[in-house]
Order: sequence, then C-alpha cells, then structure tokens
Amino acid sequence: MLKRNNLYDLILGIIVLIISIFIMFDTRNIQVGILDQQIGFIASPKGFITIIGSGLMILSGMLIIQSIVRFFRPLKSEISEEKEQIDKEKVMLPKEVLISMVVFVAYVATMETFGFFINSFILLVTFMTMYYAKEKSINIKDKEKVRKIVLNMIIISVISLFVLQQIFVRLLGVSLPKGIFGF
Repeated sequence: MLKRNNLYDLILGIIVLIISIFIMFDTRNIQVGILDQQIGFIASPKGFITIIGSGLMILSGMLIIQSIVRFFRPLKSEISEEKEQIDKEKVMLPKEVLISMVVFVAYVATMETFGFFINSFILLVTFMTMYYAKEKSINIKDKEKVRKIVLNMIIISVISLFVLQQIFVRLLGVSLPKGIFGF
C-alpha cells in the first residue's frame, strides 16, 4: 500500500511539474500592455499566471520529494502492511485516473471550438457520473441505475454551469469562450 501510494504521488508530482513548467514557458508569450504597467505585475494576467505556475511548481516539487523520502524511509507502522500488500497487488493507475486525464486534455484542447458551456458540461457529467458510481459501488451493467445517475448529473451540471456562467459574464464581466454554437 505504501509503495503504491508513493508511486501515485510521484506520478502526480511529475505530471503537475511538467504542466507548471509548460505554464511558466507559455507566460512568456503574453503581451504586457499599458494596463499591466498601471496595475502592477502581480495583478496583471501575466503576473497572476506566473504566480499560479510557480505555486504549482513548488507544490509538485514538494510532493515529489515527499514521495521519494517516504519510499526510502517508510514509517515503521507501514512496513508490515507494505510487505503484505506488495505481493498481492500490481502497481498501476486506476482506470478512472486515465479516463480523467484523457477527458481533461480533450477539454482543454477543444475549449475554443466548443466553448465553455458545452466542454464544461461534458467534463462535469463524465467526472461526476464516474466518481459517484465508483463511490456508491454501482454496477455499470445496471442500465436503470446508470440512466438515473446520468440524468441527475446532467441536471446538476446544467444548473451549476448556468449559475457559474451568469456570475462570470454578468457580475464579473469575464468573457468565456463561446465556441461554434455561440454560448
């Protein structure tokens, strides 16, 4: 159990580190305007993204270091559990993690094409249905239960996305990607 969790932490830390490095390099392409000079670097879009990227980089580095240290120096109470679990289980990513990564990459890649509402709707319905079914140990072959869960998740997603869209567009004045359908 210990090595498996450490491996997951190590993989997550490396993935987040790669993403944060990409964010840091990508911020170089953001143009600095007159408004940015007036409000200061920290409040500017480039400054905000740099802070987020730096924070991700620091936290992922800490996670990588922690997982490596715990791998070589496990807690004494976990050593006996580790010996029992290591023979029984193979170390691999759960299918939910892989599905989540694929859906999230598709979400980011198609944001400009399909827009915020449609992409976020698909993302929310997929994630909520998948993790709710796993949490409640629902068999996916039970079509009636799955249909009911998906319908509930669709309703929750539409309501929450409508509220979020109204808050960002109407109250905060943020323009969200509209995509080819115009919403």
